[in-house]
Amino acid sequence: MKKLFILFLLLGCTTMFAQQWNAKSLATLEKSPSAMHFPTVNDGWVCGSDASIYHTSDAGKTWEAQTSNFYSTLYDIYFINNQVGW
Repeated sequence: MKKLFILFLLLGCTTMFAQQWNAKSLATLEKSPSAMHFPTVNDGWVCGSDASIYHTSDAGKTWEAQTSNFYSTLYDIYFINNQVGW
């Protein structure tokens, strides 16, 4: 009985605190993405092949190519806010 109570408690907490996820298409990107990071709900960054970097300010509805000083594939990206990242 105790194990059953703990199971229901865990399921209830998981359901209660679950966030809503919405799938977004990256089909508008010219290069293949390898990583993405969203420091805010609306601002996101994607990096990938051929040193490509893209930014969105509308939660992924549109993407704008950014200038990069690199020439090879970028495998990771991280931003602490919508202006500062690496």
